[in-house]
Amino acid sequence: MDFLNTLSLSKFIPATIAGDVSFLLIFIAICIALGVYLGRSQLVSIVMYGYIDVALLTVLPSDVFTFSPYGKAIIFLGIFSFLFFVGDYVLDIHISGSRSDFFWRILIMSFLAVGMLTSIIFSLLPKTDLLQYLSRTSLDYFISPTARIAWMIVPLVFLLFINKRLR
Repeated sequence: MDFLNTLSLSKFIPATIAGDVSFLLIFIAICIALGVYLGRSQLVSIVMYGYIDVALLTVLPSDVFTFSPYGKAIIFLGIFSFLFFVGDYVLDIHISGSRSDFFWRILIMSFLAVGMLTSIIFSLLPKTDLLQYLSRTSLDYFISPTARIAWMIVPLVFLLFINKRLR
């Protein structure tokens, strides 16, 4: 019986596998929904609002965030929501839709935008709270230093690639 316990799958499957799978499914659903609903007119703006929001968070005094352990994430979402609803007056960039691969470009841009925002939000939340629902490996895809840099740079590189290819 002891031999069967050593062969159990619980050693190979993390305890948070349900959270990881649920997160992956929700992540994919949000990417598809944003790509379809927002389309070309707002995906690039969402990425730009994320950059603006991170820049604003870095210049705000640290005592602004002390009202809650989730203070930075709450303020990030508040500023992001404000920029999203009034941002059309400030920023109007979009991906052109004249090519046959338009749908794939929108889905990729949606994936990159949601990934970037998830990385930013996860890095602002307490890690102990996130580790209750996600495995450390899954969380590292968004909050490790390399992943954070990649999630911030890859959307810009993708936009440069799209714009260069369309000219």
